[in-house]
Amino acid sequence: MRPQVWLLTMKMLSLAFVASSAELDAVQLASTLTPARGAELATKTLPTWRADELDRIAGADDFHVAPYRDNHVSLAAPTWTWSVAVEGELYARAYNGVRSGWYRSAIRERAGQISAAGLKKLVAFEPVQGAINEKIDSAYRVKYRGSKYLEAMLSERASAATLKIRPAE
Repeated sequence: MRPQVWLLTMKMLSLAFVASSAELDAVQLASTLTPARGAELATKTLPTWRADELDRIAGADDFHVAPYRDNHVSLAAPTWTWSVAVEGELYARAYNGVRSGWYRSAIRERAGQISAAGLKKLVAFEPVQGAINEKIDSAYRVKYRGSKYLEAMLSERASAATLKIRPAE
């Protein structure tokens, strides 16, 4: 057995006695998303959202994102943010832009967990730029119309911190 695999297996065994189920899920996903395989994630074909899951998540206002920490094992504290669905994909933005802690972790680790509408899913994060942001803006305008925070989420600052979120399993 390779040393990295053995070490990860030992971490999983030791965490089994003290970790929550979310942390164990994170360890299992981390085994496929280690730094050595980080470049592989960019080319890996990830699953797509099931229509019923995407509809539930996109329709909810309780979206929380928790990227992995630097240790590639434990999840950061969940952060509430806004999410929208556009053309069968899920997107979220960081209100404070690219300086937001959760956004920086999501970009660095490329994986984590989301929760919304009673669902918890291990996910992969991908930065987004370009013309799709106009459609994301439109989706934000529809879903969050009337909110005093809408203009901030449509700003260049927040737009620069847009992520596509795909299920990792």
